[in-house]
Amino acid sequence: MGNIETVRYRQIASQISDRLKREEWKLGAQLPSLRQFAAEYDVSLKTMQRVFKLLRTEGRIRARPRRRSSAGIGAPALSILENSIALVLSQEFNNVLISETGANVVLRGLTRGLRSRSTVIVLHGLRWRQEFPAGLRDLPLLGILLFGPFKYDILRLYEDLGVPAVLVDQPPQTLKLHAVSLDNYNLARDATLRMIEAGHRRIAFLRSVISSMRDIDPDVRERERGFLDACKTMGLKFPQVRVYTTSTLPSTNTIRQMLQSEPRLTAVFAADSGLAQATARMAKTCKIQVPRDLSIVTLRVHGAMKQNFSGPEIDFIRLGVTAYEILRRNPPKPTQIRIKAPWKNGDTLVRPHVLPALKKGKG
Repeated sequence: MGNIETVRYRQIASQISDRLKREEWKLGAQLPSLRQFAAEYDVSLKTMQRVFKLLRTEGRIRARPRRRSSAGIGAPALSILENSIALVLSQEFNNVLISETGANVVLRGLTRGLRSRSTVIVLHGLRWRQEFPAGLRDLPLLGILLFGPFKYDILRLYEDLGVPAVLVDQPPQTLKLHAVSLDNYNLARDATLRMIEAGHRRIAFLRSVISSMRDIDPDVRERERGFLDACKTMGLKFPQVRVYTTSTLPSTNTIRQMLQSEPRLTAVFAADSGLAQATARMAKTCKIQVPRDLSIVTLRVHGAMKQNFSGPEIDFIRLGVTAYEILRRNPPKPTQIRIKAPWKNGDTLVRPHVLPALKKGKG
């Protein structure tokens, strides 16, 4: 008899759970009493108490003292995910939040664009960077925001997903995806011309390798091209112009080597603000004064810069808002927008100063 009762109460719990999924009772609505359910299913009050206990454990119903139970939080997952946005990150979420670069500012822009209109599901970790989640197409999503950089062979799998996807802060190249990214070539070309017009003739471009891609950041590739084209236009070439590559975490050895090279540099274009700060720290170690002895130009992050570097200023909040607007409109053809960056005069670009040779060795 006991086994029969156990099977029966689980059957009833499953049936009531299905009725809740079909929203026979809306979220928060009062349910019939235990006695009413017991009469409906022709079972004892004790059996019905077991049913309600199980439903409470599963989160299907809510129970409050001296009140009837109500429909709880156990709505179907797919109904909760409807019109949600999946934010797929190419780096760990905690690193994005504490970043002094544009990553966390883009999230602020995205939040501003959303304004509680949609639920955001944050997806990150090693597998999200390296594997395509095929089941994503089966979720009732408003769309997907791909927060790069990602390998392009992974991104191509999102082209025919059937769910709108926007690539954020990474050049789309030949991808057939919506995208919003920086106007890297032109901002770098303009910044380099300003350095040369200020009188600098010995300048370097400092870039870094992205560990997740094992390659140079695609944004930085475009900035490097703008830098080199500006130098070529103004008649500068090696050894006046040099390119240095460091790891994702700036290598002090590489930066020291750059600053101690001969003929001495008078200016550095750092591909991002992290590299600019590392260069300024190493310059101080090497007894090189910024900007008297060395000018530094980099991308300024609007709303996130601690040091007043000279350079183009990126409105990453606008980038985040624009990404959401593309996703919301979901144009029939891939929409790819480039965000321009106006020049801002900081404290780190001046006319070059004639320097004596720097002794090599310990700074």
